[in-house]
Amino acid sequence: MLAAEVIFALVDQALSCRNAQRTRHRFHQCPPQGRVARAYAGSRFRRDGARTVTQVPRGRPAARRGRNAGVLPLHRLPYLHLHYMSAARLVRTGDDIYALTIGQARDLAAGNVRYAETTVTADSHLSVGIAPDELAEALTRGRSDARRLHGVELAFVYDINGELGVESGERLLTWIEQYRPEGSIGFGLGGPEVGVPRSAYADLFRRARDLDLHCVPHAGETIGPGEVWSAIDQLGAERVGHGIASAQDPVLMATLVERGITLEVCPTSNVCTGAVTSLATHPFPVLREAGIRLTLNTDDPGMFSTDINTEYAIAHDIFGVDAAGLAELARESVRSSFAPANIRQSILNEIDSVDLP
Repeated sequence: MLAAEVIFALVDQALSCRNAQRTRHRFHQCPPQGRVARAYAGSRFRRDGARTVTQVPRGRPAARRGRNAGVLPLHRLPYLHLHYMSAARLVRTGDDIYALTIGQARDLAAGNVRYAETTVTADSHLSVGIAPDELAEALTRGRSDARRLHGVELAFVYDINGELGVESGERLLTWIEQYRPEGSIGFGLGGPEVGVPRSAYADLFRRARDLDLHCVPHAGETIGPGEVWSAIDQLGAERVGHGIASAQDPVLMATLVERGITLEVCPTSNVCTGAVTSLATHPFPVLREAGIRLTLNTDDPGMFSTDINTEYAIAHDIFGVDAAGLAELARESVRSSFAPANIRQSILNEIDSVDLP
């Protein structure tokens, strides 16, 4: 299944305004690729008689059940990781990878997305028996056809699943060195934080930088700001996945501002996983007030039944961000991407062309 955690996606235009209050954009989504992955995993389960899962998790996010509603028990982190890994084991061939890549591109195009940095947990695919060259070919072919069939430009971020340890990262880097697909741009670290110190992966991130990969680990989602410090000081993070624990440390927030490091904030995900107790207590407003570069993201829309429009609605309705502020969040998504300069400028021009209420 393409991805551990994060797809960074950019839309080529603002879509519409809801009640003349907010612009709607799409930039940062996450696999399993929404309904595509759910349908694919379900068909694969039926076809192969798999015994690893009975369904891909479903559910309504807290944002859609009343924005201060409780957390879905299904989406507590240990259970979510179990279901994610079970679903990932259904993806067993290069054709599976290709189908998910194209399905993802189709969903992104339907949301008016033109560029996406999508996370691929390559070692998980290799561990179920997909040949190294087959995986690379499927990603390259999927990327080419995503552009040709759907007009979506894909780039790949390869992440380590923290549950699988440093050895998984070693295997991942070896694969990248030998089979690097076209469009490979980043290196990340996802999965659980508890018991998985960022510092243990410092050498792997150094090697990734030597391969000209941008460093985008997750940190500070479910434990304290110390792991964000480790991500930026020891892993060389250019963006940090989640990073919401930074709000607990004024010195860290000032450092993020000084270094221009972006936090990829995922409000609905944070409620569903129990990282925060409710949207009303989410630290997004604190981080924004501090002047930190932020993007709004879905984390994993298939798991959390959300989309980027919902996240922008939360920013407006719960966090009090006005239309101009939403447009600036859109621009920040573009500026924080690793897209070629011409793509970034084209998208920025289209955002700037939108008449705000």
